[in-house]
Amino acid sequence: MATIIGTTYYPYDKRHTHFAQFVLGLCLEWGIMVGSAGMGVPAPWRDPSTASLVAASVVWVVIFDTIYAHQDLADDLRVGCQEHGHAVCGYWGGMGAPYYAITVGGCVVSVGSMIALVDLTDPASCWTWFSWGFWPTGAAIAAGLLVEHGWQRMAGDGLRL
Repeated sequence: MATIIGTTYYPYDKRHTHFAQFVLGLCLEWGIMVGSAGMGVPAPWRDPSTASLVAASVVWVVIFDTIYAHQDLADDLRVGCQEHGHAVCGYWGGMGAPYYAITVGGCVVSVGSMIALVDLTDPASCWTWFSWGFWPTGAAIAAGLLVEHGWQRMAGDGLRL
């Protein structure tokens, strides 16, 4: 129900707030809560690891959608729309060196590169970074979690997410 309400409101959000990207992030990342509950995490909204993953993912969406939104920033301003232009998760999840090196390091490099290289005044640059920039970040997250899972299984710890 929360996702339905949020996704219904999102297209109108720029008319009421400067935080449309945050609303979108909450809508898209609500699936982490649902997935965590489905995996047996009791009360995922109170689980620090789940909450950290949601927070990091929302920030990720905010960054990418902010870049996307800059493509039509001038038009949004003209029509009156408003615009605002995972390490903690690993600690609470009991992650080790592979997680930090691959996931956190990879995210820092990929998102940092994107922020440094995107030209917010050029719609083509915004589109390029929006349309493909999430792949390296997503790959770093997936690879780090996968390698960490294998690392913990080999050590006999099991995955504590």
